[in-house]
Amino acid sequence: MLPFYQAASQQSNLMPTADLQVVQSVPILRQQMLSAARQRRGSLLLNQQCWVWGRDVLHPEGNLLLEYGFERQRCPEKTSTSTQYTLHLPLLPQPTSPTGAHTARVVRLWGFGLFFSDHLTRLDQTEYSGIFLNRFEFVARSVQKLPAFCAARDMASLKRADELTLLPDALRWIAGYEDWVIRRFGTHYRDRCLATWNKRRISPDQVSPAWLRLAQEIEASHTRFCRSS
Repeated sequence: MLPFYQAASQQSNLMPTADLQVVQSVPILRQQMLSAARQRRGSLLLNQQCWVWGRDVLHPEGNLLLEYGFERQRCPEKTSTSTQYTLHLPLLPQPTSPTGAHTARVVRLWGFGLFFSDHLTRLDQTEYSGIFLNRFEFVARSVQKLPAFCAARDMASLKRADELTLLPDALRWIAGYEDWVIRRFGTHYRDRCLATWNKRRISPDQVSPAWLRLAQEIEASHTRFCRSS
């Protein structure tokens, strides 16, 4: 089994072309919200982020993901898989729901990327609507159920997400996690995490602001698009 910080992924998918109206409008929205420059920045940030998450797992005082509240699921031995970490964020009641429905967020991490979702609970039924981000690609892919897989190859069939409104919230969650780490251990700890990182580096004190800035830009692009359409 691959350590969390060593898992990698290679995947590419074509955009679905089932509906002409969607094909005409969705790529425009994607291009505005996730321009090539933003994808490069996002990929740079997420690749480094997955690395430091891997270092957090190995912290001398204990696994920081577990301390933060994640649950760990080890995948089968002797396979090219990544350990899976899942965080369930608090349930929030829907004020307009007559059935007492609740929404919550789920964050799931692997060494090769991140899953972020809303899930809606009505009585004993749960509906998921989520996105997956590959650490090397930074393309939001649609996930309609809570993924249980542990290998990057299992993501190969995921289609590009038509709806990207979850993406800014996912990036803000990452920023919040980094703020927690810095408050808990200081920037010097993150500097040590990156001591063996041999790729382009983002300074630890700039990571959270960079995630927030990217989230704001994507959200602003979505707002402008909706107003002009």
